[in-house]
Amino acid sequence: MNLLNRSLLAAVSFLLVASQSLAEVRLEARASGSLQVIVSDGALGTWSPTGPVDEWTLNPAGDLRGDGAPRLSEPGANVLAAWRRGAGDGLAVAQGDAGGWSEPTHVAGPAAIGMPQFVQAFDGTVLGYQGLDEVGEATVFVAYLGPEGSTQAQALAHGRLLASWGGLETAHFLVLEGTDPADAELALFSFSQKPIIPIEFDRMSLDLRPLDADLSEPLVTHEALRGARFDNGQGSALAWWWDDTHLGVVALDVQGSPLGPVVTRDDPKGRRYSPALLNELLRELR
Repeated sequence: MNLLNRSLLAAVSFLLVASQSLAEVRLEARASGSLQVIVSDGALGTWSPTGPVDEWTLNPAGDLRGDGAPRLSEPGANVLAAWRRGAGDGLAVAQGDAGGWSEPTHVAGPAAIGMPQFVQAFDGTVLGYQGLDEVGEATVFVAYLGPEGSTQAQALAHGRLLASWGGLETAHFLVLEGTDPADAELALFSFSQKPIIPIEFDRMSLDLRPLDADLSEPLVTHEALRGARFDNGQGSALAWWWDDTHLGVVALDVQGSPLGPVVTRDDPKGRRYSPALLNELLRELR
């Protein structure tokens, strides 16, 4: 640990050592034996610990550096966390296991905006995040982190990163591509190999509007496409809100590519959009 990190850690510990509650971002074992990450925002931010710092505490000086909130993997024997570096240079990624957290790995690239996304594939992690290119246009960047280290983040497309998913040998990123909302196009970028320099991928244009939709209307009626991918035990699907009360669903094949037309689903109670409502309807569809 360098002098700056030691100084930041000492400052946080000095300010907060009087409290005996758990650290704000902490690795914990579940009753099943798997690991999970507990995140509890405090008065000082997401990262600042409120108790003793140990190997289960992640990035305790993060708030002093201005780091963003972490994206977390599902509970398991190993867990992954990725976040925006406050210094304005790419991402940081750490892995947690039975021994605690690894030293965070720096993924170099343009400054990230918001939470990154990642897919654990190709014996490593494919990372995607929102940023700006050299002329200030919204751009999606991708990088690969493997046993040998990390590649530098490369531009994938101009536009907005919406969702990501994948498996052992696939990684998919759904992007609202284009800088003009009126001309934006929904595109699926798929990787079948590690996105190392130069990155190679397949691009598929998607029209996820219902078959009876008014094609003169914009593709996305909300400020952002609010969607989720879920598994129903027999396959996978991508779901999103078409408007305030209509849910669109399209089935995905084993590689994550769309199958067949979009199916729409109205909320029978006529309720308007909310994250809780989306989750409720998805549970009914499973």
